[in-house]
Amino acid sequence: MRVRGNSSLSVNGGTIGSNAWSGVDMESGTGMISGTTITGNGTNASLPEGSRQGVTALASYVQVNNTSITNNAGGGIGVVQGGSLSLYNSTVTGNGSSGVTLYGGASGNLGGGTISGNSGDGVAVWVNSTAQITAGASIQNNARHGIELTAGSKLWVFEPSITVSGNAWFGLYCNDVESSAADTSLIGFSSNGQGGTSCTAY
Repeated sequence: MRVRGNSSLSVNGGTIGSNAWSGVDMESGTGMISGTTITGNGTNASLPEGSRQGVTALASYVQVNNTSITNNAGGGIGVVQGGSLSLYNSTVTGNGSSGVTLYGGASGNLGGGTISGNSGDGVAVWVNSTAQITAGASIQNNARHGIELTAGSKLWVFEPSITVSGNAWFGLYCNDVESSAADTSLIGFSSNGQGGTSCTAY
């Protein structure tokens, strides 16, 4: 599904799967996705990874509720260039890169649900982007960091009962002193390969 030029998309139920490009590909639009399975997209190996995701949102707002985003060739959800994501009570698992990527001034609010078993980070917050994570979220068993912050990005944690566990690298990683995370005491870290957190520039 492609959304262009200030258009809007509403999906409630069903499956979006086995597309050559991203399952949902948005540019300057608005999307509402609920109760849907987004799986096995990005079958064209000649395309760049960012075009082979479950959901791609360029300068767009997308809300995802009670949805399963699994086994896409690229990442699960990629939000870039000032886009915004609300992700609630959904499963993002088994994707070929990071579960959720926020890049280039993007923002995301993640509440509840599970981000697990992805081939990159669980949540990648890159290049002046911001993530907010609230109660009930579980980020586990991803092949890199649970959460990675780079290039002046920020993480806010608002409620307890957030678990970050079993990720191959750090549970929470900051790759530069400009990136920071607030209220990390509200995160339950366990069994991450390189430790709970590397972030010191709070």
